Amino acid sequence: MFTGYQYFVYFHTKTSHIEKVQKRATKFIISLKKCSYKDCLIQLNLPTLKYRRLRWVMIEVFKIVKQKYDTTIVPEITVNSSSVTRGNNS
Repeated sequence: MFTGYQYFVYFHTKTSHIEKVQKRATKFIISLKKCSYKDCLIQLNLPTLKYRRLRWVMIEVFKIVKQKYDTTIVPEITVNSSSVTRGNNS
């Protein structure tokens, strides 16, 4: 089982490897050979890997909040529906 930090470090190193491969792959397109990585992504209409990871996390949070997971597979997660937030309700 990973702690939050171990999870972050493990997957951060994996994604940096994936991003290196994606950067190299964009250089195979002759018309984009001299473009920067960000310019290549814009020309190819591709999102960055960071954006895709954040999007995935938002989708997972939505599924948890809306209880879209099968509770026989994933343990039930209780959601606190209280509107009080750390005493910032002045």
